[in-house]
Amino acid sequence: MSQILYFSEAKASQFVRPKRRLHFREGAFELTIPLIGARFTATATSEGNEITRKIEEIIDSIEHSGRAALWYEDPQVSDGDWVQFESKMAQILVTAGPYRMLFFGPDPLATGSVALLLYGSPRHLLASPPDQNPTDIRDLDSYPTSLARMMQAISEDEQDPVNIRGRSAFELGAMSMADRVYQHAFSFPAVRGYAQVVANINSTDRIHFSPPNREPIRPSRLVVASPLYVEHSTDALPREA
Repeated sequence: MSQILYFSEAKASQFVRPKRRLHFREGAFELTIPLIGARFTATATSEGNEITRKIEEIIDSIEHSGRAALWYEDPQVSDGDWVQFESKMAQILVTAGPYRMLFFGPDPLATGSVALLLYGSPRHLLASPPDQNPTDIRDLDSYPTSLARMMQAISEDEQDPVNIRGRSAFELGAMSMADRVYQHAFSFPAVRGYAQVVANINSTDRIHFSPPNREPIRPSRLVVASPLYVEHSTDALPREA
């Protein structure tokens, strides 16, 4: 069973709703999303109906658009593409002055040659994170200039995230964030969902994970993406110790 953690109304607003509609009776319901195979269980309130309906319609639109979503590790993934993902990830809230951002970053114990960094606004959270003070950006890096510029860029360009790739220090900031999230994360949920790729970054010899008692992990590519939705899969295997 699954719980929706995050849903971006900004992403949903990019899509025109098709005529098809879903209807639910009052009570509990379960929804299976195509391809992902995810099952959503929630109380059939009008708000719950609306969110699950939007997710299904948007995924249907993506899969019939001529550019169906790829798996995030696919070598054909490029900026602007929609991707599917499923992985254990490190979750963290970060503040930088007036900017506040939610990140799902690579968990070294679940990362191979391609690392994934998701970011979004905390206001899109549907499930509150554990009681945890946000991490100040200076706790991630003593000289957080590139991190701060990245957060400023993605905060100011939320409505058109793909265009931020060329902003100053964005790639460097993204790699720095991916490299540090797991060290400060308050949880490592198993998550899956759909996201739009903002940047594919060659990270060879630029990201080095050093989990305790393990060989260093050096992903060759970092995919930075802005999610449509993120769900927590409660039937996934626990994080490796």
